[in-house]
Amino acid sequence: MPPASPPPLPAGALPQAAFERRLLDGDARALGDACVNALTVGLDARLPLVRARLLTLNPEPEGLATVLDDAAALLQCRAPDAALTVLDRVGPAAGDERRRWLLLQWQAARDARDHRRAALALQRLSQRSVEALQALNLPVTGG
Repeated sequence: MPPASPPPLPAGALPQAAFERRLLDGDARALGDACVNALTVGLDARLPLVRARLLTLNPEPEGLATVLDDAAALLQCRAPDAALTVLDRVGPAAGDERRRWLLLQWQAARDARDHRRAALALQRLSQRSVEALQALNLPVTGG
């Protein structure tokens, strides 16, 4: 008796071969897109595979942009704790890069419900100024 063929994929799903190629060769953005696709079509079983790949994609990142891309993709995969792990790989100096890093720290901590860490990121983003905190344009998502 021939082996049973896999069930058909939902409409709009990334074909299995393309998904497997992304796991092998995809960068953080392509992997983030794979997560969004899996969530959109209800293929939640793909999420752990993408999350695991993102955690091993750049274990020793060359720069902050790589860390930010990896963390953003993990947030797309609904893996805020993993995003925090990736963000812990660097600690940028003051300036715009640190601001972007702190914003992702806040988003990941918020989504992970790590209130202490989220509050710390907000304190650092606002430099402990109520006015600066009120002026922050924080993204609100269904995390």
